[in-house]
Amino acid sequence: MTVVQSDVALGEIASYINLSDEGLAKVDKHSTLAIRGYANLEEAEPNEIVFVSSQKYAVRASETKAKVIVYSSQLAENLDFNQLNDKVLLEVPDAKLSFAQISKFFAQENWSEPGVHATANVDPSVKLGRNVVIGPNVYIGADSKIGNGVVIQANTVVGRNVSIGTDTIIFPNVTIYDNSELGNSCRVHSGVVLGADGFGYAQDRSKAGVEHCKLFHVGKLIIGNEIEIGACTSIDRGTIGDTTIGDGTKIDNQVQIGHNCKIGRSVLICGNTGLSGSVTVEDYCVLAGMSGASDQAVIETGTIVTGFTVVEGRTRSGIYKGCPARDLREFHRIQGSLKFIPELVKEFRRARRKEKKENSSE
Repeated sequence: MTVVQSDVALGEIASYINLSDEGLAKVDKHSTLAIRGYANLEEAEPNEIVFVSSQKYAVRASETKAKVIVYSSQLAENLDFNQLNDKVLLEVPDAKLSFAQISKFFAQENWSEPGVHATANVDPSVKLGRNVVIGPNVYIGADSKIGNGVVIQANTVVGRNVSIGTDTIIFPNVTIYDNSELGNSCRVHSGVVLGADGFGYAQDRSKAGVEHCKLFHVGKLIIGNEIEIGACTSIDRGTIGDTTIGDGTKIDNQVQIGHNCKIGRSVLICGNTGLSGSVTVEDYCVLAGMSGASDQAVIETGTIVTGFTVVEGRTRSGIYKGCPARDLREFHRIQGSLKFIPELVKEFRRARRKEKKENSSE
């Protein structure tokens, strides 16, 4: 990833963010102002743009050298407008969202020219789309289909009968097993393993002990569109049915998703999360870092699972914390009551001693 180092007019940049009529009027007055890029509040130069999305930075906004400040509307009362009268202040509903929208505009990823590298091993039966980049030492198995504009970087292995949609980026050292499917505009980072067998065994018990007999997995892994999968994440194929990942879902680094899981649309799964087999995560859920779910758990639409939380059974929409997962308010009530336990234990022991003493005196 490289950042574009060429000036862009503020008027062009502003077309990418959700400005009020007042904001658009300000941009019109400064539409030709040249912007080189974006930066942190402390490090910004006058020709860069900064984004203020928290109170911490709103109260320090006057310290920046940047000429243009984009800020969230709820932070207006934290800004000192008298000290910022030399700045172009642009109010938006969500400065972080505006940052994301503009970051894509400034960022540019540089790939090799379209074509197949001399060291790549692509089976003759593979169907390659237009403007495809196949990097050094890539292997693509028989009957696979690679869509237009796909980039597959060095040392990646793509199995047989794999389908990869248009404009998908596969970073170096990714392994995609046979019969897996990826949609359009996905990003798969280094070290990811897609479509491996799940951890499924049946136990053969005898007097001599227990042997674990492998369940061979014949299901697929089907990944939708606009999905990003972080480095060193593993997603298993289905045992019989398919493992599926819905459109727009974003998966962090070092996540494990087991066989036959069903992940809905626009789900966020943060780092080190682990999902056992046959877990269902419905649309728009958030699974925070190092959370997990046991076999066949169901996490309903819009649920937030906080860090270090383990879901068992079915959750209704809400916020959950703890092991096992509890509604956040219930969890805090339980945690708050724990401080009374030592005194309760003392009272219990005193009562027991008194009871024994009374019984012995009878």
